[in-house]
Amino acid sequence: MPVTQIEISKRFIEKGLGVSYLPLSMVREELKHQKMIEVKQDKILSPTSFTYVVTKIETPELKLFISFLTKAFEK
Repeated sequence: MPVTQIEISKRFIEKGLGVSYLPLSMVREELKHQKMIEVKQDKILSPTSFTYVVTKIETPELKLFISFLTKAFEK
């Protein structure tokens, strides 16, 4: 069942009603207090997503930012 808020997803998971891909930053406390566990995904393919940069002008700062994003997403 699709849900729109991470907090709702987290409550479903805590009650044993599902699994989800969630940002680590949003579940750090639950992992720390063992309310949730991380399941390593060796047989599940990660979802594909695309990131776009839309701008009217190209500044040196923008070029630096795009370079940073490109390197971060290569990992």
